[in-house]
Amino acid sequence: VILGALRATAELEALASVAEELPEDVPAVGLIDGTLVQWGFSGQGYPSFLRDRLLGGYLRALDRLQALASHRPFAIASYISLPRATEAVNALRLAVCPYPTPDCDKNCGSLDPSDRPCDTVARVRDRDLFGSILEPGDRSGRFDSKSSVVVEDYGPHAVSFYYINAG
Repeated sequence: VILGALRATAELEALASVAEELPEDVPAVGLIDGTLVQWGFSGQGYPSFLRDRLLGGYLRALDRLQALASHRPFAIASYISLPRATEAVNALRLAVCPYPTPDCDKNCGSLDPSDRPCDTVARVRDRDLFGSILEPGDRSGRFDSKSSVVVEDYGPHAVSFYYINAG
């Protein structure tokens, strides 16, 4: 995770440097291979000074890119070929919840995690869902990431995503 965070930060800083050198009247998109969400920091496994240092550098690079986009046509995007995310599928948990008000702790707190009614979709990943419903060339609607690292730490840097069947 640490090496991955260092690599991701260095790549984003390099992208910002290149983008800052582009002519201001030329629209541009910066592409990143991999996720914009630093998933490794979504848990509590790292000391705060290390997390702040690594994630802080990444967020400062996003700040540079956002400043650039505020006065010229510029956006960043990333590509993940085999995502493991379940962010869109998590909405299905609400659809299969038998309780009028979904509240896992209150309604299912005494159950093993694999015995909760919403766990019928637990093994489904977003790629499974969209791989079965999107035709080649189609894309899903846009979703906003609700990852704890994005919600708690990214500030003005919202991360949105969609799925596309590239054929």
